[in-house]
Amino acid sequence: MARTFIRIPSAAKLGDIVEVKAMIEHPQHSGFRLDYVGKPIPRHIVTTFTCSYAGREVFRASFHPAIATNPYVTFFVQATAAAELELTWIDDRGAVVKERATLNVA
Repeated sequence: MARTFIRIPSAAKLGDIVEVKAMIEHPQHSGFRLDYVGKPIPRHIVTTFTCSYAGREVFRASFHPAIATNPYVTFFVQATAAAELELTWIDDRGAVVKERATLNVA
């Protein structure tokens, strides 16, 4: 499985706008590059990223071959309750990586 990195504040006040930063280690091979002997490297990219907060999808992104290695996203959510964020990355070979982080709201 790929390593992921998620950064959210340790705590937030009810109603605050919270920045979420997420990255996954992934090669993002576009299918257009060649290996050391001139053969095409098969396409292998993360195609979809989603984030659910308290069970409700709050962010979705579609990625394409031009996205760099180790896709990194930053987005904002409004702190409405102490709940879990579930971040999901899906690649074009069917691999699914899910990570969770708890947002503490006071």
